[in-house]
Amino acid sequence: MSTYQTFDILQRANAQLRDTVHLNSGVQLAAWFNRGVRVTNLSDHHTLSLYVADGYDTWHKTPHGWHNGGGPDRFCLMPAGTESTWDVRANLSFVHLYCTETQMRQLAEQTWDRSPARLTLDQKVFADDDRITQLYRHFLL
Repeated sequence: MSTYQTFDILQRANAQLRDTVHLNSGVQLAAWFNRGVRVTNLSDHHTLSLYVADGYDTWHKTPHGWHNGGGPDRFCLMPAGTESTWDVRANLSFVHLYCTETQMRQLAEQTWDRSPARLTLDQKVFADDDRITQLYRHFLL
């Protein structure tokens, strides 16, 4: 089993793992395919997800009901300790990046050459960001 809870939850939910890579930093990337499943996730690490293909019939549970907005190049950020419930009703291919709080802070410090003491992550669902898409697409190619 993986050291990342979200990875393990997806395996138990019968998501199809297409590929995975463990980086020297301990960060893990995983490419998945899923459909016809409802899954709830609450983990002790951060997950950044990018929809690679399909995902149009993927729903996220919010306090105000179910929200749909998936599709290729949409991303979701699920910070550690954030519960999220997903209803994947049709095909969805996606890539996850898993990292701990410590790994994220070390990466931020190396990238920006300053203390990440004030770094906070907010949950994002079905968002768009060209830079995130480019980084993920580079990994996939």
